[in-house]
Amino acid sequence: MKTKQLTLTAMMTAFVFVATFVPKIPIPLGYAHLGDAAIFLAVIFCGRRIGILSGVIGSALADFLSGFPVWIIPTILIKAAEAETFWRLRGKNFLLALIVSSLLMTAGYTFAGAFFYDSLSAGLTSTPGLLLKSTVNIFVTIIISAAIKNRGGDEVLDFALAEMQKILSGEVIFVAQDTRLMQVEITQRRRLADWSEKISPWSEEVKINLANQIAREFSTLSYGRLVIKIQKGRVSQMERTVQSRFTGLDGEGI
Repeated sequence: MKTKQLTLTAMMTAFVFVATFVPKIPIPLGYAHLGDAAIFLAVIFCGRRIGILSGVIGSALADFLSGFPVWIIPTILIKAAEAETFWRLRGKNFLLALIVSSLLMTAGYTFAGAFFYDSLSAGLTSTPGLLLKSTVNIFVTIIISAAIKNRGGDEVLDFALAEMQKILSGEVIFVAQDTRLMQVEITQRRRLADWSEKISPWSEEVKINLANQIAREFSTLSYGRLVIKIQKGRVSQMERTVQSRFTGLDGEGI
């Protein structure tokens, strides 16, 4: 794992841990929290691998420090399955992905409780609290992801991704001004020798990972350009140029 990915994983692990450990609300057999929303956001903005790792490690650490070490193994399995399910479904239907992965988490902890206490009825006592927790986490995920993403709209990103898949050689430029997406420039080049060459379709995994990376790189860009270069129908390079605007007493600079 590269240094940047390792750093991002550590940051998201801390995010998941804090969201799980701090806002603890007691429910039968455990506690409710906002850790699931943190996991969903990690998957959305950091991708599958970092989302799963941060979700598993952060949640397990919260269980250990909260005095529930017996739940660490179930938590690792359940959170990994939750993040994986959400990642696989979110490209098809975002809300459905949240609901299905949350129901999977609820079922996982319900059956784990039944196993630990040797009674299905004991496990079911936690189900209402888990369902309420899931509802809150889904709502929080939708609000935060929308607030972060709506700087030009998902429609623009979806359009750009669709156009990028048609390019054999060229580039797509996202232009930011005052923290907003203001312009998308699409340039396509094709040599006569490559005119008949066909472009292989992108897999769903490639599209989701690329969308996550574009959103992550663009999310902190106030003024500047994000240039995505494409060669042989595949993204070969991503360049991020940051510009600073200086305003003096006369409003024209310093």
